[in-house]
Amino acid sequence: MGCSVPTFQTVSLIHNLKENTIRVRCIHQFPKGNIMTAGGDGKLYIWNNSFDVILETVKAHFSQITAMFELRDKVFITASMDHTIRYWELEEKMLCKETYKIQYDPLKAVKINKTQFAIGCNVGIVIFQTNPLHEVYYIALSTPVDALVLLRDGRLMGNSLYKIALWKYKSNKDDQITYMEGHEKSVTSLLQLRDGRVLSGSEDKKIFVWNVKEKVRIQELEGHYIN
Repeated sequence: MGCSVPTFQTVSLIHNLKENTIRVRCIHQFPKGNIMTAGGDGKLYIWNNSFDVILETVKAHFSQITAMFELRDKVFITASMDHTIRYWELEEKMLCKETYKIQYDPLKAVKINKTQFAIGCNVGIVIFQTNPLHEVYYIALSTPVDALVLLRDGRLMGNSLYKIALWKYKSNKDDQITYMEGHEKSVTSLLQLRDGRVLSGSEDKKIFVWNVKEKVRIQELEGHYIN
């Protein structure tokens, strides 16, 4: 099965947003066009839709923010290397309604539904429930999970070094974990396409296209090189 790649004739820099003084990890766009960014300085910045005015600055965490997403309308989750996960509501301003302390490093987050989300961390995957914010269970792994997606069939997919692991997120049993292998170095990114296929990117400079149902690799893309 082929994979078409769009081409662009001209790419130009429109804005350079400089307020995040350290690595920017997360970006969210609101329905009206405003954006919110989160970075290594532990702050949230809300920009207007022309990106030339900061509407609000929030000191959200004491260390870098590694995950930020909208759980449901005007409700946000942030996770940080200060070992906290915070539950926010956007009223006139961003208000922290709840803080949950954790004992691990959060690396990636994905929404499961309007009340649940998953955190990929240095010890596996932790499933959270809100109202109140608490851990439901965790899937222990010996390797960090910093690439994580929720598939349309309800399974979680994450990286386990050079392997791609799949879980039924309602089960924390080891026998529910299956693997897809092929990369020679650590998997760093995952994406499910609209047609159900999955792309995986790796430090081996390759992108694999997968049939997840059959757990088979159907295409290999090469092109990322370091001179």
